[in-house]
Amino acid sequence: DSREGSTYIPPGQTFGIFEGGVFLDKAVPTRVIFEWIKSPIWNKYEGGPKTVFLKEIVKKFEVGNLPRIEVEVQNNSLSLVRNIVGFAVVYDQKGTALASSRTVIDSIPAGRADSMVFSWPEPFGATAGRVEVLHWVEPTPVKN
Repeated sequence: DSREGSTYIPPGQTFGIFEGGVFLDKAVPTRVIFEWIKSPIWNKYEGGPKTVFLKEIVKKFEVGNLPRIEVEVQNNSLSLVRNIVGFAVVYDQKGTALASSRTVIDSIPAGRADSMVFSWPEPFGATAGRVEVLHWVEPTPVKN
């Protein structure tokens, strides 16, 4: 299976690239190859830093229930922040990635908080260990 697309790379921070809807029937993937098929087009971000922080991460991995991660996101800026992207990676006890999920909060008013929820349609095939949650603010698309 091959996919092509584009992404936003936030300046000066760790980010994730998520590709959903990959179904392999009973096959188990052993690797993923990520490559630039042509030279990237870089656009410089001129905006200032956005002060959005993760306050609390609640993991729910009860046996028999579907996995779910809830994160409280706080906007500590003095203005509305739009397009807050969240990316969660769940690792097993050995540190191997089991699953990932991506979500977006449309906006959070100044000084307010909102919940970011990550969920999966079935239990993980192994015992979940560490969870890593990344977040960044994508620029609002310019409408022509």
